[in-house]
Amino acid sequence: MDNQLDLVFVDDDEGFLNTIDISFEGGDLNIKTALNFDEGVKLIINEKPKVAFIDYELHDQTGQQLLVKLSESYVFQHTVLYLLTGKSFNSEEEGLLKTLGFTDVLYKPISKEAMVEILKKHS
Repeated sequence: MDNQLDLVFVDDDEGFLNTIDISFEGGDLNIKTALNFDEGVKLIINEKPKVAFIDYELHDQTGQQLLVKLSESYVFQHTVLYLLTGKSFNSEEEGLLKTLGFTDVLYKPISKEAMVEILKKHS
């Protein structure tokens, strides 16, 4: 793989991020995590990952608000964004989120294998 950051996870659930770190530890993927809105924005804008998974319900903002902030920096030119959520959305709400720029809405829990398959689609 090239030197571009492969995956970024933005989630305020430290336990989830620790699980991600452990799951991908020792592998050949370049992964970073962020615990909040500001860290997530900086990480995605500066590192330009191939794929970013953004939690919908962050403590300080929503994933939707993060998406709007990222769109100001043209991240769609280099990063594919997925929304992660434990919340249930109807098809109309999912459609709105996709219209805003999320490639898809993914429901937790999501397996490592599913995340790797998503990355393969965008590599």
